[in-house]
Amino acid sequence: AAETNGDWVVDEMSFAGGDTAIDASDSTGDWIVRDASISDSGVGVDASGSAGAWELLDSEFQAVETGVDTGWSTGDWQVEDATMRWSGGPSEGTAGIYAPVSDGAWSVRETTIEGTESGIVATMTSDDWQIADSILRDNDTGVLAIDTTGDWQVTNSTVTDNETGVSGLGAETEGDATENWWGDEDGPEDRQCIGNVNCSEPLEEPEHSEDIGEDPADDEDTEETDNVSNPTEIENWHDLDAVREDLEGDYVLAVDLDSDTDGYDEHVGDPEAGFEPIGDFDVNDDVEFTGTFDGDSHEIADLSIERPDEGEVGLFGRN
Repeated sequence: AAETNGDWVVDEMSFAGGDTAIDASDSTGDWIVRDASISDSGVGVDASGSAGAWELLDSEFQAVETGVDTGWSTGDWQVEDATMRWSGGPSEGTAGIYAPVSDGAWSVRETTIEGTESGIVATMTSDDWQIADSILRDNDTGVLAIDTTGDWQVTNSTVTDNETGVSGLGAETEGDATENWWGDEDGPEDRQCIGNVNCSEPLEEPEHSEDIGEDPADDEDTEETDNVSNPTEIENWHDLDAVREDLEGDYVLAVDLDSDTDGYDEHVGDPEAGFEPIGDFDVNDDVEFTGTFDGDSHEIADLSIERPDEGEVGLFGRN
């Protein structure tokens, strides 16, 4: 979906492997990612340079180098009810949310970020933003707000076990980090709150006793997911296009796909509108992809989709 200008939705999808799970960089349309599970990728959601309004909802990231990259974006956006966890600690994850030099209003709510170098990077942002009702734990830095110029707030959140909790060094506007839990009713200790930020009025007890932004499947659902057997292997563009013939099937990407792979001209290069999204939606018909698609650390490159007048456009047009 990179550089697209239509509206689109990704719903109830799992992504594993690859450099980028969902690429919405430089897009100008409005879009939503909901109920996504992303693991073992370089970037979970790449929204860098995007100009539209977008939302990331009810999603889980595991062992992803950067959860969400929204640097240099100009649109408004929000992340809500998400978990971003790196079990190996700060050496494993670069950032949960990477939003430097962003120029739109944004918010992060009911989200857990744990085990990164920087939980949320908001350096040199120029519009207003808020982090609320969230958990930032076991990161080198929980919130990095260096040289920000807009109004910013971290509130009603748990900020514990970080080398630095909230850093507002060089911030033009004093940050509001009041009413947070810092691990002690007396408030933040040394280096937990530094720079131009007010961390007074600490909570006397944690607001969130357990991880938030997480809706783990019950044992039956987990067993069903873990036992997906005999998925159909996708070895060329013909195989990928054929996914639309069984939208409930299980699929695994067996090789990298690019312009040199068999079937590219037929399904991507020659059609004027490029690749036809898998799944469709109109007022009389609702055809969604409800199966599973495992990238298995492979990459889909050179994908072209030119449908500026259509909504819900991407590799999966409706899922």
